[in-house]
Amino acid sequence: MRLLLVSALLFLLSACGGSTVEPGAVVPTIMPDTAVWLTAEGNQTHRLSGIMFPARIKGYIRVNTKNFSSDGSDVGIVYKKASAGRGLVNEITLYATHVSKFSSGTLNAKLYADDAARSIQTRWKKAKYLQSGDLLAKANPFVEGPYHLFEVKLRGKTYRSGVWTKRHGDWFLKARFTYIYEETETDKVMSTLSKALQNEMGGKGVKIQATNKDGVALGMEHVVNLLTGVHWSE
Repeated sequence: MRLLLVSALLFLLSACGGSTVEPGAVVPTIMPDTAVWLTAEGNQTHRLSGIMFPARIKGYIRVNTKNFSSDGSDVGIVYKKASAGRGLVNEITLYATHVSKFSSGTLNAKLYADDAARSIQTRWKKAKYLQSGDLLAKANPFVEGPYHLFEVKLRGKTYRSGVWTKRHGDWFLKARFTYIYEETETDKVMSTLSKALQNEMGGKGVKIQATNKDGVALGMEHVVNLLTGVHWSE
């Protein structure tokens, strides 16, 4: 009878599925919630990954820390712009998730970014795709990784919303950002060029991707500034 119960339990566990741990990955062990973070001088360090998140980074204030898993293997850190303005959204949420939380051992930063981009399009049915690329911030190699950028409407205002991802050791990192859009002279020039090219090509879709020397979409520099301000573990 005991053998039958054990066999049934094993069958149920296998039927429920679960994450496939990547070979060689160090799986976190269960720990008290208070042991997930180390707080010192207002800064919070995620113990398992070693990443330190300052209280303030270039105009952004850390306003919330989220633990999605009791073992500290899936966390989120929310930063908001101190001077965003009443009723306006200017928020960047950083996520650190251990590879053991994913179902595929072959997942990479590009696939992670693509999946997050689809979630944005699901949330905002009328999200307008703007551009994709790879951050090449030479000043800090830890922030190099793929991103997607969209235009969305929120309470009648135009926003930029997007995602950036990176594989860092046994951790996947993600930044989800949404901020108010303020058209610049460069934006106006690029829009005029795009329309001119569309006319030249008989109305076919033409998109000019404007980036700086580090591959950063124009207007998205503050996102990179925040990522650079995070103290990454070696």
